[in-house]
Amino acid sequence: MTGQPAGRDLTALFNPSSVAVVGASAETAKWGHWLAKGALRGAHRRRVELVNRRGGTILGQPVHMS
Repeated sequence: MTGQPAGRDLTALFNPSSVAVVGASAETAKWGHWLAKGALRGAHRRRVELVNRRGGTILGQPVHMS
């Protein structure tokens, strides 16, 4: 037994077509900045959406407010 139900497709979990960084931050000392920066490094592989309730731009990218 493999531990996975037969026929379960986990592609979307392990190879998503896009990712959202909720809580992205322009402040370099915050986790949200570190996560946004890392996600944007992989932007050539998938679309990256940054989300912060203040909007604006972070690391040169537009930010969604919700």
